[in-house]
Amino acid sequence: MNRAIAERMTWVITGLGILAAGAAYVAFGLLTARSVAAGAALGVANWMLLRYIVGRVVGGNVKNQAGFTFVLMIKMGALMGLIFILIKAGMVEILPFTLGLSTLMVGVLGGAFFHILTASPEAHAESER
Repeated sequence: MNRAIAERMTWVITGLGILAAGAAYVAFGLLTARSVAAGAALGVANWMLLRYIVGRVVGGNVKNQAGFTFVLMIKMGALMGLIFILIKAGMVEILPFTLGLSTLMVGVLGGAFFHILTASPEAHAESER
């Protein structure tokens, strides 16, 4: 995956999060929209960190790859801990928060699908190199 594809996916993920939070606000009110927005923001932050860490793992030497692989595991544990704290403290509603967080997965799949449909054959050849 090249930088252009990753940027497009970032915009799709962010846009879906904003759209989901707006729809939740219209349909269910502010409390639900805040939970959706919190999940979407956490999803975007997770995506940005994931892009950075995986970029370092793929582009580095063996010593750096091992170190950043460890950082990737720490990031996953911290993400799970933060989600636990947010839910346990009652700062977010569970289902709307999950909906917001799921915009990460839908955005990645949607961004990839959108890229496949809109990219020129030359761009496909370049991204496969």
